Amino acid sequence: MIPELWAKYNTLTLRPAMNHIKKYNHLLKWKNNESILEVASGDGMIAKHVLVPILPKDYKEFYITDKEPEFVKYIKRNVNIPKSKVFKQDIVEDEVPKELENRFDHVFGFFFLNMLRESKNVRKALANTHKMLKPGGQSFFNFLEYTPIDDILIKMVIHPKWGRYTHMMSAHCCHENPLEAYTKDFIAAGFEDAAYNTEKETWELEEGSEWEHLFTSTNPIVSKIPESQREDYIRDYVEYCRMVGPPKVKTAEGKVIRKLVKNVLIVVANKR
Repeated sequence: MIPELWAKYNTLTLRPAMNHIKKYNHLLKWKNNESILEVASGDGMIAKHVLVPILPKDYKEFYITDKEPEFVKYIKRNVNIPKSKVFKQDIVEDEVPKELENRFDHVFGFFFLNMLRESKNVRKALANTHKMLKPGGQSFFNFLEYTPIDDILIKMVIHPKWGRYTHMMSAHCCHENPLEAYTKDFIAAGFEDAAYNTEKETWELEEGSEWEHLFTSTNPIVSKIPESQREDYIRDYVEYCRMVGPPKVKTAEGKVIRKLVKNVLIVVANKR
């Protein structure tokens, strides 16, 4: 993904993240002198606008991580949070650094589990989260059952030019019951005590550049395309978006919008 593009067009994740934290905040059991971690933070805007307002005043430390060096640089340039440390970490890595094991009272992850391609990666991310939590610690995740661009990428797999770069986004995008599949992942990772909830979210995006840029900014394949071919890829990808993207709806004011409706899973999982 490209940080500037993501930051400009992915602000729509802020609203549901705020709503989910507000609705399920009662499940979070805060302690004195909290150590807190957000994984896969992206551009850091959810950390800044969603998490900081709810953190206990006496928190000890707030770690913010992402696997992409460009996102880490972006957060360091644009997000200034007291008592925070920003660094590169891939939550799907084989080993958790020793200094991070059993360190955190709370670990948060927003809209990233649905970006992992395979169930084994979901389980690795959750197992690493479990390792980093203190006994009695909690994790808070929200994520889509599957991403909106999975529908598009399924079609692009057979594209004569771009098919070899293309893969599905979400581990369980083709599962008949994604919640059931993700529940098994949480249990396999060691989270035996968890609350699972589903919220239906609706995003209304103006026809044209708004939703096209959003779909492009959330496509991790863009950054993998050779730079000399990237413009051609985006052009063809946007054409697929127009063909199989969200349906067009005309509003009472006469605007044409694309209406996107997706289930979001919210999981508060406790480490015994």
